[in-house]
Amino acid sequence: MLRYGLKRGLLLIPTLLLVLGSIWFKWTPPLEYISLSRSAVLQVKENEYIMAAKAIGCRDFFIIFRHILPNVTAPIIVMATMGLGNAILAESALSFLGFGVPPPAPSWERMLSGDGLVYMLQAPWLAVFPGLAISLAVFGFNMLGDALRDLLDPKLAGGARGTT
Repeated sequence: MLRYGLKRGLLLIPTLLLVLGSIWFKWTPPLEYISLSRSAVLQVKENEYIMAAKAIGCRDFFIIFRHILPNVTAPIIVMATMGLGNAILAESALSFLGFGVPPPAPSWERMLSGDGLVYMLQAPWLAVFPGLAISLAVFGFNMLGDALRDLLDPKLAGGARGTT
């Protein structure tokens, strides 16, 4: 009995390392947000209107909240909405492997890997519709991010909004 438990425990170690590694890779995006924010701020900081605001005596607090912050939020919003799509795909992949949410909770990927996989030849819609829902959700979040960028980006606020 002890030998079986030890073997089973040793077999779980690579699986746990794989799951922890995938979770670690999913938690590194804060570093990406930081580097994106820093590069956007450094780019905006070199614009002429920032130098003009400093030349007329505007305080740093005013320059940050009036000029820099509105120009930096657009790429961060796009990255955040793309992160939502990535989170949906990560949850789907982990649920497909059996490491997702527990069975009483609903999951699109469990619909794919459970009954959808077993009855795929007899009833293909059991797998097609959850896969389509996942694809549409990811696509929708990406389009939401693009629309928010178009709406909130001050560079597009002029006459460039109607042109392609």
